[in-house]
Amino acid sequence: MPLELKVDDKILYLLFDVFPIKVEKNCFFLCCASDVSNHRPDMKKLVGDNFIKLTKKDVHFIRGKLRNYKLTPRQKEIVLLSITGLSNLEIAERLCISEHTVKDHMKEIFHIIGVRQRSGLFPKLLNFS
Repeated sequence: MPLELKVDDKILYLLFDVFPIKVEKNCFFLCCASDVSNHRPDMKKLVGDNFIKLTKKDVHFIRGKLRNYKLTPRQKEIVLLSITGLSNLEIAERLCISEHTVKDHMKEIFHIIGVRQRSGLFPKLLNFS
Protein backbone atom coordinates (compact mmCIF):
# COMPACT_ATOMS: atom_id res chain seq x y z
CA MET A 1 0.00 0.00 0.00
CA PRO A 2 1.26 3.53 -0.64
CA LEU A 3 2.12 5.80 2.22
CA GLU A 4 3.13 9.44 2.31
CA LEU A 5 5.01 10.35 5.48
CA LYS A 6 6.15 13.82 6.53
CA VAL A 7 9.40 13.95 8.52
CA ASP A 8 11.07 17.27 9.36
CA ASP A 9 9.15 19.09 6.60
CA LYS A 10 10.31 16.49 4.06
CA ILE A 11 7.80 14.13 2.47
CA LEU A 12 8.88 10.51 2.17
CA TYR A 13 7.06 8.18 -0.20
CA LEU A 14 6.99 4.56 0.92
CA LEU A 15 5.70 1.34 -0.55
CA PHE A 16 4.89 -1.22 2.08
CA ASP A 17 3.46 -4.67 2.45
CA VAL A 18 2.44 -6.84 5.38
CA PHE A 19 3.10 -10.56 5.57
CA PRO A 20 1.41 -12.82 8.15
CA ILE A 21 3.79 -15.25 9.84
CA LYS A 22 2.50 -18.13 11.96
CA VAL A 23 4.61 -19.46 14.81
CA GLU A 24 2.84 -22.33 16.52
CA LYS A 25 -0.56 -20.91 17.56
CA ASN A 26 0.52 -17.26 17.28
CA CYS A 27 0.22 -15.06 14.22
CA PHE A 28 2.66 -12.19 13.74
CA PHE A 29 2.79 -9.59 11.00
CA LEU A 30 5.99 -8.60 9.26
CA CYS A 31 5.82 -5.14 7.68
CA CYS A 32 8.28 -4.31 4.89
CA ALA A 33 8.70 -0.80 3.52
CA SER A 34 10.66 0.57 0.58
CA ASP A 35 11.55 4.25 0.30
CA VAL A 36 10.61 5.35 -3.23
CA SER A 37 11.09 9.07 -2.61
CA ASN A 38 13.76 9.32 -5.30
CA HIS A 39 11.30 7.75 -7.78
CA ARG A 40 8.59 10.31 -6.98
CA PRO A 41 8.31 11.80 -10.51
CA ASP A 42 7.92 8.30 -11.92
CA MET A 43 5.45 7.22 -9.25
CA LYS A 44 3.18 10.19 -10.06
CA LYS A 45 2.42 8.45 -13.37
CA LEU A 46 0.60 5.79 -11.36
CA VAL A 47 -2.59 7.12 -9.87
CA GLY A 48 -5.41 5.75 -7.77
CA ASP A 49 -6.23 2.10 -8.21
CA ASN A 50 -3.21 1.32 -10.41
CA PHE A 51 -0.84 2.56 -7.71
CA ILE A 52 -2.54 0.46 -5.03
CA LYS A 53 -2.51 -2.67 -7.23
CA LEU A 54 1.20 -2.21 -7.87
CA THR A 55 2.11 -1.78 -4.23
CA LYS A 56 0.03 -4.73 -3.03
CA LYS A 57 1.75 -7.05 -5.47
CA ASP A 58 5.12 -5.32 -5.49
CA VAL A 59 7.39 -8.38 -5.39
CA HIS A 60 5.16 -10.54 -7.60
CA PHE A 61 4.80 -7.68 -10.06
CA ILE A 62 8.56 -7.11 -10.30
CA ARG A 63 9.21 -10.87 -10.61
CA GLY A 64 6.83 -10.89 -13.56
CA LYS A 65 8.70 -7.99 -15.16
CA LEU A 66 12.02 -9.78 -14.63
CA ARG A 67 10.79 -12.63 -16.85
CA ASN A 68 11.34 -10.27 -19.79
CA TYR A 69 15.10 -10.37 -19.18
CA LYS A 70 17.53 -13.26 -19.38
CA LEU A 71 18.72 -13.12 -15.77
CA THR A 72 19.92 -16.01 -13.67
CA PRO A 73 17.92 -16.90 -10.54
CA ARG A 74 20.67 -15.33 -8.42
CA GLN A 75 20.57 -12.11 -10.47
CA LYS A 76 16.79 -11.93 -10.06
CA GLU A 77 17.22 -12.37 -6.32
CA ILE A 78 19.78 -9.55 -6.24
CA VAL A 79 17.48 -7.25 -8.24
CA LEU A 80 14.61 -7.84 -5.81
CA LEU A 81 16.85 -7.10 -2.83
CA SER A 82 18.41 -4.02 -4.41
CA ILE A 83 15.11 -2.36 -5.32
CA THR A 84 14.05 -2.64 -1.69
CA GLY A 85 16.97 -0.39 -0.83
CA LEU A 86 19.57 -2.84 0.45
CA SER A 87 23.21 -1.92 -0.16
CA ASN A 88 25.65 -4.27 -1.89
CA LEU A 89 27.10 -5.17 1.51
CA GLU A 90 23.65 -5.92 2.97
CA ILE A 91 22.77 -8.06 -0.06
CA ALA A 92 26.09 -9.91 0.25
CA GLU A 93 25.49 -10.62 3.93
CA ARG A 94 21.94 -11.80 3.32
CA LEU A 95 22.99 -14.13 0.47
CA CYS A 96 26.26 -15.27 2.12
CA ILE A 97 28.39 -14.10 -0.80
CA SER A 98 31.07 -11.42 -1.08
CA GLU A 99 30.30 -7.78 -1.75
CA HIS A 100 32.55 -8.02 -4.82
CA THR A 101 30.36 -10.82 -6.20
CA VAL A 102 27.27 -8.66 -5.70
CA LYS A 103 28.97 -5.80 -7.57
CA ASP A 104 29.82 -8.14 -10.45
CA HIS A 105 26.22 -9.35 -10.59
CA MET A 106 24.96 -5.75 -10.51
CA LYS A 107 27.18 -4.77 -13.47
CA GLU A 108 25.78 -7.67 -15.49
CA ILE A 109 22.20 -6.88 -14.40
CA PHE A 110 22.61 -3.25 -15.47
CA HIS A 111 23.89 -4.41 -18.86
CA ILE A 112 21.06 -6.91 -19.40
CA ILE A 113 18.27 -4.59 -18.23
CA GLY A 114 19.76 -1.55 -19.95
CA VAL A 115 20.36 0.87 -17.09
CA ARG A 116 23.49 2.64 -15.90
CA GLN A 117 22.88 2.69 -12.16
CA ARG A 118 20.83 1.14 -9.39
CA SER A 119 18.33 4.02 -9.23
CA GLY A 120 17.31 3.20 -12.81
CA LEU A 121 16.26 -0.39 -12.07
CA PHE A 122 12.85 0.23 -10.51
CA PRO A 123 11.67 2.79 -13.11
CA LYS A 124 12.94 0.58 -15.95
CA LEU A 125 11.08 -2.45 -14.61
CA LEU A 126 7.91 -0.32 -14.39
CA ASN A 127 8.45 0.78 -18.02
CA PHE A 128 8.99 4.42 -16.97
CA SER A 129 12.31 4.82 -18.74
